[in-house]
Amino acid sequence: MSLNKVIALVLLLLLGLSGWWLAQQIVVSYEDRRHPPAYEIRNNPLAALEQLLLKRGQAVSSHTDRQPLAELPPASDTILLRDLSQPLLNDQQQRLLSWVRAGGHLVYEVNQNLLYSHSPPDDTDTPDNNTLWRQLGVDAQHPEERVYAGLHAQFSQAGESGYVRLESDHILTTEDDSAQAILTSELGVHGYRLSVGQGQVTLLTDSRFMDTPRVWLTNQEFSIDYYSTGLNQHDAASFALLLLQQRDGNTWLIHDTGSISLLQLIYRDFPLTSSLVSLWLVLFFMYLLRHLGPRHSEESSNQQNLQQHLTQAGLFHWRRDKGHFLLNSWRQRLIRRLQQRQPQLAGCEPQRMAEILAKQCQHSKAQILQALTGYSTTQTDLMIQVQVLKTLWKI
Repeated sequence: MSLNKVIALVLLLLLGLSGWWLAQQIVVSYEDRRHPPAYEIRNNPLAALEQLLLKRGQAVSSHTDRQPLAELPPASDTILLRDLSQPLLNDQQQRLLSWVRAGGHLVYEVNQNLLYSHSPPDDTDTPDNNTLWRQLGVDAQHPEERVYAGLHAQFSQAGESGYVRLESDHILTTEDDSAQAILTSELGVHGYRLSVGQGQVTLLTDSRFMDTPRVWLTNQEFSIDYYSTGLNQHDAASFALLLLQQRDGNTWLIHDTGSISLLQLIYRDFPLTSSLVSLWLVLFFMYLLRHLGPRHSEESSNQQNLQQHLTQAGLFHWRRDKGHFLLNSWRQRLIRRLQQRQPQLAGCEPQRMAEILAKQCQHSKAQILQALTGYSTTQTDLMIQVQVLKTLWKI
């Protein structure tokens, strides 16, 4: 073999060894560096809108309850009120309308919960037409042709136009000619702007287009949120800015996170049925507690039934040879105990052991031998053997 071939083989060998060493040293791992947003972002549907307004130099604050409504801001500010699970109280409605008449701008969402809700809870005698939007002469209703997969609505104002996607299909109607329709679709009007005194009220059937997009979801194409609305869908951001950037004052984003529970919803719509079902469940559980399982009772008949049950259960296990299995286990433990306490019994045959133990108790050799090695054929024999073993355990 020539020198060149030897050198080539050596080089190939070195390259192979180097590749093998590198393969052993290199570890391939996959690390998902995507992190979900902070807790405050995930639980604030208006977090992205708040940041958008802040970046554009507008003073804004976000709240998850109705506390800011206790002391209303100056009339030069704007209030966005949405996600209400229950209607506003009558007192809150009147103070808001007074604030609007003084020059405030209210953006109010007439969502599905409010559409199906009853009168405000502080005045049960108030008719249903005393809700905020009905006081302004606007009615909310579902169209004859329902749309369940979402719809596109068009806006056009301040020289800008576009489309937003809505999740709710109910529409707004009014006989006020001065009301300006700012959001429409083929079903009807989804947004009105009304002049009230020196201020304005903007009514929307849906404001989900202002929500923070759920960009942290994996496999978003196959999730239910793939078709959801959000601030990044269509022209949602432009429309939100047109609604909230009309004034130089502060913007208050108020969204109620305390949504109504399923039980509250059922009781609200079906109070009589809910009460009857609850009463039936209580009576049913009382019946179960009374008739299922053994229980302690002072009645002699019940105690007799429980005693018969235990006796029959004991006979069943004894006939299945479970009693002899437990008895043999006890015998083995007893013999080890006796051999530890009395070394002279170690290695003794059962007969010799019975003879020694008979001198230490009142039982005879035959009884002790039967208790240590015998097989009981009746329940009486089993009880006798147990008594003898109990005596031997105390030696």
